[in-house]
Amino acid sequence: MLINTVDLKIRIRALEVLLFQNDLREVDDWIEELESLHHELGVFFSMEKKLLREDKFRYELLAWRRVNTLEIAGFCKYQQSIRTQMNYSKNGYCEAWIKTHEKQRNHYKDHLRGYRETKIDLLKNLMT
Repeated sequence: MLINTVDLKIRIRALEVLLFQNDLREVDDWIEELESLHHELGVFFSMEKKLLREDKFRYELLAWRRVNTLEIAGFCKYQQSIRTQMNYSKNGYCEAWIKTHEKQRNHYKDHLRGYRETKIDLLKNLMT
């Protein structure tokens, strides 16, 4: 049985929407994790204030909190671009979009990696 081109286009579009929705869910998870990280930074800031009292770490934590806030805003903006791409793009879910999303994913991972390194340094200093 042959599928006519209109049905095929409808099915392709439905699959593209599912892929975009999957990307949206992934970015939602990223934002949720960064918000949790933001709360964790607040706890570390309080710990540093009471235990270490070192300007170096205080400023580093403040810088991380600022950067994290900017990252959350950036990913919220990226969510909007996903919605725009999903609803209005004529290209659909193309290879360029896949590369864009992969770039965002790597950016997110790099941010977490940097934070983990800072967190380990802070914990080491709290232990001494």
